[in-house]
Amino acid sequence: MSEVFGIDFTTRDLRSLVALFSREPVAAGSGLKMVVTANIDHVANLLRNAQFRQAYSSASVVTADGVPVWSDSMGGVGGS
Repeated sequence: MSEVFGIDFTTRDLRSLVALFSREPVAAGSGLKMVVTANIDHVANLLRNAQFRQAYSSASVVTADGVPVWSDSMGGVGGS
């Protein structure tokens, strides 16, 4: 994982994500797997909306959606 804006982004590539969700079975009773795609609007909502933060914290995978978020998640402008 790579944390930016307090969000734990996956470091998996597309091929690995496809394999994860198409080949690995979901354990009985574990519920659904959720993927969220963080964009600038999501980042702003995460700062002010507790229910939105809760949804993100229960996601199986968080990916970056959009160049500003992707750039930071890859160690760009505000990345570590």
